[in-house]
Amino acid sequence: MIKAKIAGFLAGLIVLAWPGRGSAPEVIRSVALEEVLSVGTLDDGALVQWTGIAADPSGRIYVLDMLDYALKKFDSRGRLLLKTGRQGQGPGEFSAPRALALNGDRIYALDQSRPGLLVFDTELRYQGTIAAARPLSMIASVSPGRLAVAGFTLVGQPARIFLIDREGRVLSEFNYLDKVEFYLADSINTAADADGNLYLAYGYQDRIEKRDGRGRILWTWSLSGSAAVETDTYRAGGREFLIPKKLFYKDAALDRQGHLLVLCGGQTRHPSRDVYVFGLSGTRLAMFTLPEPSHCLFVDDNGFLYARANEGLTVKKYRIVYR
Repeated sequence: MIKAKIAGFLAGLIVLAWPGRGSAPEVIRSVALEEVLSVGTLDDGALVQWTGIAADPSGRIYVLDMLDYALKKFDSRGRLLLKTGRQGQGPGEFSAPRALALNGDRIYALDQSRPGLLVFDTELRYQGTIAAARPLSMIASVSPGRLAVAGFTLVGQPARIFLIDREGRVLSEFNYLDKVEFYLADSINTAADADGNLYLAYGYQDRIEKRDGRGRILWTWSLSGSAAVETDTYRAGGREFLIPKKLFYKDAALDRQGHLLVLCGGQTRHPSRDVYVFGLSGTRLAMFTLPEPSHCLFVDDNGFLYARANEGLTVKKYRIVYR
């Protein structure tokens, strides 16, 4: 059983596999999505409201279902194979399951209301918990046996990403914000490439970055070209908090050609549907629109894109066609 602890967390989707990718073409005329699979319907009860997703090279799909308090495994045809979990705070139980990462033969599940990570094998057998001081907000597979995690940071403190091994031991860490200026400023969506570089799409800032494994910025991009963030004042418990007015980016993923796909929030014509496509140098090459609003993006080892439909009752799997 796993008993390791992620040390030093002031703070606590998306999930990426690490196989080598080809070179991303720097010219894209159009992007089309071809649906190849739909999992869950309004009638079959396979999913209630899913939040996190991963898939293995054989096409088996692993899904966290927030309102069913469960981790589920589907075969490549979308048939439910296994289900584990229930509502609670005990071993293998969930309170607010949010995201997961598949790394080798282990599944790491992030529960937003519980510090640390719940660990399962690919047969959904609970293996233990990796502890942390606070609940985590982000997890991503970086390479075999290596993951990136981050979490909720106190205002005024630096926000950090921790690189950990499969047992939860910290391998390295770096600040991606030297100081958190307002509540949710540290909200990020992260993807990783085969070289260990991390791609950060900030939730409540107009900011997308590529960083190396030491945290050094390799390129940065914003729609407006401005780092300014509009905030409101929120009062609770006799205290005042600054909170951002706008959600910019909801998730990030890399495809097999090395394109960075970023799901936009409310700043585009089709909120939670428009997806920006970036090349290797950080140039925005194209944009496409999902058929329905989604909270996340995931691209599997075979290049298929997964997104949400029917307000979380359905997982859609697409083939991405670049022209």
